[in-house]
Amino acid sequence: MSRSAKARAGAFTLAELIISLAVGAFVLSAAAALAFAVGHAWNASDDVNELVNHGRNGAVRIAERIRAARAVGYVSNRHLVLWREDSNGDGKINLDELTVYYLNKSSNELMEGQVVMRSDTDARTQAANDYEVTTDDFTRASIVSTLTRASLYQEGPVADYVSAIDWVIDLDAPYTRLVQLRLTLTKDNMSQTLQSGASLRAPLELE
Repeated sequence: MSRSAKARAGAFTLAELIISLAVGAFVLSAAAALAFAVGHAWNASDDVNELVNHGRNGAVRIAERIRAARAVGYVSNRHLVLWREDSNGDGKINLDELTVYYLNKSSNELMEGQVVMRSDTDARTQAANDYEVTTDDFTRASIVSTLTRASLYQEGPVADYVSAIDWVIDLDAPYTRLVQLRLTLTKDNMSQTLQSGASLRAPLELE
């Protein structure tokens, strides 16, 4: 075989080069698509973890409050009212001893609110925010507006991205012993549901 024939035998033809380039492009395209898919899945996993962490932190906080509470008051699919403590030791429910949890639909936040007494509060303002609440009023829907309209009422979010909440109790208030919470958290096109529950450690025997 001549030297030129050997050179032609060892070289790639134009068709072979075109096929090689096409195969290489296909491999690179597949690798890029795989990298994009992995990155998208990783970002989605991060978003899911963020949702779960937001919900879990809020659920843990609420469970702690329920365990320490004296009694459960008004409960609906959006609200939970707790007599969190008998701060003055009089054995009676007072407005400044209540905590309310509710879903703010406009911001998708699970809120926690209560009356906050300050050391420099004058006697008139204190009396307007610290008075006895009857057991009947404690378990009525009107207690939510009474509490949230108090002049010293303050609130803040305990969980973000909350699209729905559901409270389930074992007995009607104020005789509730067990409270279960179902949180639905939504961000973009992802949704996660968390469930939590807690029992009152020392439920009060109300008359």
